[in-house]
Amino acid sequence: MSGMEMVPLQQAWLPEIMKIESEAFGEDAWSPESFRQGMEQLAAHYVAICQNEKLLGYMGFLHVVDEIELLTIAVANAARRKGAGRQMMAYLLNYAKDHNVERILLEVRASNRAAIALYESLKFQKIGVRKSYYRKPKEDALIYEWTGVGEDAVDSPV
Repeated sequence: MSGMEMVPLQQAWLPEIMKIESEAFGEDAWSPESFRQGMEQLAAHYVAICQNEKLLGYMGFLHVVDEIELLTIAVANAARRKGAGRQMMAYLLNYAKDHNVERILLEVRASNRAAIALYESLKFQKIGVRKSYYRKPKEDALIYEWTGVGEDAVDSPV
């Protein structure tokens, strides 16, 4: 998918965000209020990936001092496996390198093989497990860490 661009996430997109959120997370989806509150946090960064003004996905992360926690990332079903997730992660890694971030942490469902493969391809390492972290269905979360300070910038595939 060419022509994808990263832009600040807008609250006006909440109906589209909630559709993607529901597709990606089902009953574990965030509420609109969770997004509103998150976007108001000073240390929070929420970005969207769009193509021809259509929202393909979004990501939110907290940047505190020299650490980032990836809070959420999702891609619309119709845009999956077309580079949107990789481009958002490239954005995150380049942001981290530009801001001298020493570590990025994230959690992922143990069954989410596509996301795990993406994170591992970007040099994230599994460092732990949160037992029964997800509720519906009940499932463990794998904790991944990136400590790639000093690496070259990540190229986006698009």
